[in-house]
Amino acid sequence: MRTTHEHRSVLMHRVLVPAMVLAAAALTGCTSDDGDGFRTSIGTPETAETSGVVQSLRSGPSTHGSLVTVATGTVRGLAESSYRMFLGIPYAAAPVGELRWKPPMPAPSWSGVRAATAAGKVCPQVSYEPGGVPTVVGDEDCLVLNVTTPNRPSMKKLPVMVWIHGGNYVAGSNTEQDALLLAQKGDVVVVSINYRLGALGFLAHPALSAESPDSSGNFGLLDQQAALAWVQANIAQFGGDPNNVTIFGVSAGGNSVWAHVLSPKSAGLFQRAISISGLWATCWNWMGYDEPAQPFELSDAEATGVRFAEAMGCGGSDATTAACLRTASVSDLVNVGGGAMGPAFYTWGPTAGGAALPKPLQEALASGEFNRVPIVNGSTHDEAMPFVMMPFWVYMDNPLTSEVYAGVLSQRFGDDASLVQAHYSVAAYGSATYAYSAVDTDLQNSCYTRTITRLAAAYTPVYAYEFRDPNPPDPFYEYVFGGPLPYAPRAYHASDVQYLFRSPSNETGLSPEQLDLSDSMIEYYTTFARFGAPRGYPRWRPYSSSRDAVQSLAPDAIGPVTDFASDHQCGFWAGLRGI
Repeated sequence: MRTTHEHRSVLMHRVLVPAMVLAAAALTGCTSDDGDGFRTSIGTPETAETSGVVQSLRSGPSTHGSLVTVATGTVRGLAESSYRMFLGIPYAAAPVGELRWKPPMPAPSWSGVRAATAAGKVCPQVSYEPGGVPTVVGDEDCLVLNVTTPNRPSMKKLPVMVWIHGGNYVAGSNTEQDALLLAQKGDVVVVSINYRLGALGFLAHPALSAESPDSSGNFGLLDQQAALAWVQANIAQFGGDPNNVTIFGVSAGGNSVWAHVLSPKSAGLFQRAISISGLWATCWNWMGYDEPAQPFELSDAEATGVRFAEAMGCGGSDATTAACLRTASVSDLVNVGGGAMGPAFYTWGPTAGGAALPKPLQEALASGEFNRVPIVNGSTHDEAMPFVMMPFWVYMDNPLTSEVYAGVLSQRFGDDASLVQAHYSVAAYGSATYAYSAVDTDLQNSCYTRTITRLAAAYTPVYAYEFRDPNPPDPFYEYVFGGPLPYAPRAYHASDVQYLFRSPSNETGLSPEQLDLSDSMIEYYTTFARFGAPRGYPRWRPYSSSRDAVQSLAPDAIGPVTDFASDHQCGFWAGLRGI
């Protein structure tokens, strides 16, 4: 059941550090939304050869009939009888040299035919391979996207779904999920995008604010907006409807979806939005630890940037800082985020207070100042299980005991610890692991997700859900533990993504009942993209505060349920933390 010490050490840096800090109740940090490993297709970021996208193409698709001309030139993609796929298309210029920490610029044109048959580079990030040394991989020339379409004549333009990957704003890429089945079964065009990560995507600094006052701290978010603008200009050439675009994403990608719902700069670039487990009330700069959407002002983000520049050896006057940072190596820039600055999980993400995000989430939603498009918003029933189970079992080599649990609650909640422990007793939940997972899930995700749903639903249709499959496949965790898991992770963070992006590599792990659930989810999500309301059976109605119902997504229980607030003890947390 145990992994090697080296394996555990690597995993600690990759996905355990945030959970360990939380488990130790070090209130200077926050939990990670997802490590680089919570994926439908588990691959190595330094190459696309192990990605789900490329795995699906190994049968040898032809390139016949796969020429498409976009604004910057002609691309040749991959084609089979049932699909077409175009990989690695640049949507913006490489943000290198003087363009590092500048808003994205238009992609250069090319002559002739450009091959779009291999995935582009991932954006710079750290690759953590079990048993290996953490390594910086990727390339700054990474602002590319993939397009997957059904390959059949259509009299009408198809709905477009633009996928924003997760990874806590420091990891991930557009090759992680296999869009073939989603595009084919849903009869939609799927676009998946890369965007700048970590310090390269989300550094704020007074010198950068002086250069780009509306962009500092949000370059990765501006990349996403540039990709959406590319979709508007070019997607019709692939059979997609630029007037029917749905943005969807998981974890940091789901958080990005809400950022676009808020951003005036994203207005008109999409018509629907789906946030999958995107509302952890913790990590991003526009939220606060254990608090609901407290703003992280630009001045605070700039202060973080000043410390980062000093750690890079680029302190001093603002006039020279930007130039110094632009000559720094990518490896140093990526590593400092997880070294001198503390774990990168705690550092990077969108910043509120500027033109891109004028107000924090709750304030904007409460006032109705957001892009009022139909929204799907939800989470999984046991979001926090990985971040509670893994640090104790994998790194510390011990289970979370009742005694340690009591100590963690005391450190984290102080005088309120006894109240929390009374509501989340080990006896009620069967183990300290499950009890603490429920605490973290309810406080930092479920009840906050409900709060945001209620605010938005006052102005626009919101379709709320909870993924409740208690036994989703968990190959990543079995791989980490080296055998059977000490506790079933249940409906863990991002476990629903494999049902939406189903592929031959993960389909064999789903039972017949889970395959039926997957079919229902694909139908709900793609009909929402088509019509602005999910269609299917059982009916999925818009959320209303009076009904307070969410759609349960589970193999044996698809349909509306009204026990969400009581199940996650939202009344208790409203009184204790205002969530």
